[in-house]
Amino acid sequence: MSDNFENIPQLVKNQQDAVKTTVETFPKAAQRISAETADYSKQYFKNWSDFAEKLRGVTTFDEAIKLQTEFAKSSYESFVAQSTKMFELFTSLGKEAYQPIETNLTRATDLAKAQVEAVTDAATKAPFKSGANAR
Repeated sequence: MSDNFENIPQLVKNQQDAVKTTVETFPKAAQRISAETADYSKQYFKNWSDFAEKLRGVTTFDEAIKLQTEFAKSSYESFVAQSTKMFELFTSLGKEAYQPIETNLTRATDLAKAQVEAVTDAATKAPFKSGANAR
């Protein structure tokens, strides 16, 4: 039973290490997210510039509407794809950040369960005293 209490300093150290690992994942993830955002922005402005250039060469209203419709459609599809990518990056960040803490909490929970079982076993095996002899 006392063996489990001796593990508490190690659990605390493990939790500190887990938090440190979690904190270290944020700069890397922020870099990936920033790079992805920058790439998307560059591509969007290039597409916008290409669209504006093509629009200058349009001679009829119907051509302008067709070009605008195509640009709007491709912009929307690009936005949806980028949103999905960003969602996946943020989801990945959450999983990466939580994983070390979850692992350590699982260990601590298992240790606590073992401690409760040990106390329960000791209590059920202890002789029952009643009356004046109970003290």
